Amino acid sequence: MHLLDSTVVAARRHTSAISTGATLKADIGGLSRLPSLLGNNDPVRFVRLLPSVQTGSDVDAGIHIQGCDNGHNMVSMDGVPVYGATHILGLFSVFNPSHFSTMSYSTVAQGLGRLGGSIDMVPAIDTARRFGGDFSVGLVSASGTLKAPLGRKAAVAFSARRSFLNLLYRPFLKIDKDPFRYGFDDFNLSFRYAPGERDEIRAQAYYGSDDVLYSSPANDLYLGLRWWNGLGSVKWIHSAGRLTLTQDLYATLFGLDVDLSHSYLKGKIPSFIRTYGYKAGVSIPYFDFSASIAFHHALPQAVNVTSSDMLLAPVQKEQKALEGSLGASAELPAGQYFTFKAGALGQWYLSPEKRSFWYISPYGSIAANLYRGGKVVLSGGAASQMLFQTGITNLGFPMEFWFLAGDYSEPQRSVYGSLAYNLALPRAGLDLSAELYYRRLYHQVEYGGNLLDFLSTAYSLESMILKGDGWNYGLNLMLHKNSGRLTGWASYSLGRSLRRFEGSDEVFPSNHERIHEFNLAATWSQKRWDAGAVFTAASGTPFTAPEAIYLTGGQFICTFGPHNAARVRPYTRLDVSFRWYFRNDGRVRHGIGMSIYNVYAARNDISYRLMTGDEIPEDYRVDSEPTYSYRPYYFALRIMPSINWFYKF
Repeated sequence: MHLLDSTVVAARRHTSAISTGATLKADIGGLSRLPSLLGNNDPVRFVRLLPSVQTGSDVDAGIHIQGCDNGHNMVSMDGVPVYGATHILGLFSVFNPSHFSTMSYSTVAQGLGRLGGSIDMVPAIDTARRFGGDFSVGLVSASGTLKAPLGRKAAVAFSARRSFLNLLYRPFLKIDKDPFRYGFDDFNLSFRYAPGERDEIRAQAYYGSDDVLYSSPANDLYLGLRWWNGLGSVKWIHSAGRLTLTQDLYATLFGLDVDLSHSYLKGKIPSFIRTYGYKAGVSIPYFDFSASIAFHHALPQAVNVTSSDMLLAPVQKEQKALEGSLGASAELPAGQYFTFKAGALGQWYLSPEKRSFWYISPYGSIAANLYRGGKVVLSGGAASQMLFQTGITNLGFPMEFWFLAGDYSEPQRSVYGSLAYNLALPRAGLDLSAELYYRRLYHQVEYGGNLLDFLSTAYSLESMILKGDGWNYGLNLMLHKNSGRLTGWASYSLGRSLRRFEGSDEVFPSNHERIHEFNLAATWSQKRWDAGAVFTAASGTPFTAPEAIYLTGGQFICTFGPHNAARVRPYTRLDVSFRWYFRNDGRVRHGIGMSIYNVYAARNDISYRLMTGDEIPEDYRVDSEPTYSYRPYYFALRIMPSINWFYKF
């Protein structure tokens, strides 16, 4: 017999900004080492680097998880839904990085009443045990957060962010050759009160707004947009032994005002969605239960067109609906190697037309832990969603709006399944993951109009909505280095996102489909400095090409070919960043950051549109003279260097 005097257990320290698993966790502070865009380390931009997410173009503000539409996701602040989670062109989200501590990401929004995935941002209020701040000033925006304890039981955090993009970048703010002006701001307030060990009360409020002015003098087109987000919530968390009770009362809203003019026609197009809700959850070992009720109030798209002060189009009616749910789930180990998880969400929906819909959406998974051989997870289920988001998606402006299920379309449904494999190699500090997935979608919609359709006297929302079903399927691969000075990941996705309209056998790709996409994200960290790089290469997204274009009466009439049968050119981009610290210890982080977006100035297509001018490439020529063409357009500022100063204490 031998007696051990001591035992030493050694392991590599996890230094990556993300932790992979069934739900991905990201440390917001760690993400700051990756290349920033114009001095802003936006967390949602890094979600687009994951293999399960497709990104349409440089100006696509959508988050397309496993081929789903942007409106299929549950994006939230501490569990409260956020409608319209990104600012213009997808360059920034509404989440000020300094106000949040962690981000949770999942490809499936189980039990949340959504067909896609979920992204939840958790405020950093829990860490406000002493007075502190986090400030950053760059070339396009300034942001700051103050955190302060209120006695021994409470803490508060306030954040503000304001852009001044027009100040230095005004000459370069163009889409193709047409200028636009833009500004945004965000304000967050979070409060935490813990009267005892068993209770915690959290409250939060958010407001953000955006203003855009876009003009195309050659096309006699002017567009003004203003949109805003807001939410407020109060959450109570009570623990009693092994039981945890959570209750949440909230309100959230999104509004959009559009002023559009072309030639002698002018239009105002407001829309909004508001949700007021209550939800509760009970957790005990192995079991979770939930209940919720929500009231939705939406104005889908109120088109008001005038010509010489005469009303040419009617105003859209508002919608009001109720939605309730009851859910239960269980996660149980079965022996040494297997874990079973099963659950179901029962939903009731009262449409604006007072029609009732009832759905039960089951889901489950079987996980086999092979230990050194990795982990295999087979999962599947069904989901239902009562809200729709649609509109013009390829402009980079938020011309999308929300409407409620009912006469426009029945509630959305999906059936999904996946097979995933994960292998941890701790000695090498590596994680390898692979996933095959399939989603069958029902009652899907796409917007079939364009910007100038709003000014048509024959415009109606019903005629612009294309209804059908869909299929998403693909393969995702990811190699993640999670320890050491060099961390990051390489990912590849092969995916199809297909749709089919009612009354047609034609199958076509969705607007955001990228069949192939490769992403490489890497950071190198030292005590006094760190550096990062991101590289993306992807196949082009679809668009509908015209077969003939006629000019009659001063107006263009296009005859289009098969829907989304053409594609823009392949996409590539390289971003780099570098940060130098004047001081970097456990209390203070102070330094200067520099980054370059699109280092080699790749000219990536946004989409195609009808334009005027002398520069006619080999595209769709309208007339014999070089006057009109249907050709790709670009974001004029292809390379964007930035520098910012930051101070955190």
